[in-house]
Amino acid sequence: MFMYHRAWRHAYAAGCWERAHAESHARHGNRNRSDRNHSMFSWSSGPTFGIRRPLRHLAWKLNLSEAQVRDVVDVLDRLKTAYNQARLDQDRSTSDVAAAFTEAEFNADRVTAALASRTRATEVLNADLLAATRRIFELLNEDQRREFAYLLRSGAFVL
Repeated sequence: MFMYHRAWRHAYAAGCWERAHAESHARHGNRNRSDRNHSMFSWSSGPTFGIRRPLRHLAWKLNLSEAQVRDVVDVLDRLKTAYNQARLDQDRSTSDVAAAFTEAEFNADRVTAALASRTRATEVLNADLLAATRRIFELLNEDQRREFAYLLRSGAFVL
């Protein structure tokens, strides 16, 4: 049976939340289950996961050692910073292009400079992606690389 990704995420996260909630009550001796229906997720937005959940999933699927996990965290953190910087640069160039429309005459130099900064940001992001993929390739053994390639192709993990 096919389940939409958002519904699966919600079901998975709600199940994890319910289990953690039950374990918390068991530890503290509270046997009252009346508040068990509490949910911190909604169907419209689903759970919000940071880097920790995808990293745990990746570590489990690839059977990563502790040293590999530390190195992958470093690579993914740098990649996250690079994506955020590229997004910021794109927003700046969009703002510069929009500013060209507020002037009385078209300023081709200003628009060209804005689009050139977008191109530079893309080149920097591509260089960071190349460095990240090279580092991850070096970290993984052959079986892990094969499984990682499958995760990338299937869309379960996105760089």
